[in-house]
Amino acid sequence: HIKLKPAAAATFERVSGRGIRKRVNLVFNNKIISSAVIESPLKDDLLITGITKDDALQFVDELRRQR
Repeated sequence: HIKLKPAAAATFERVSGRGIRKRVNLVFNNKIISSAVIESPLKDDLLITGITKDDALQFVDELRRQR
């Protein structure tokens, strides 16, 4: 589960809105860990499925280091 700040959510919604019916990949360490078709604009609250708990924890750790 990912929660975006308002400014990031607005940008994400605008960009993802252009990708309706297109495939999007979640890439981590040069590896596709999830792939889906965008059905509606993505907003401030996201749920990513199809990855392991270890992949998710590693992804979150990497995001925190990027701050």
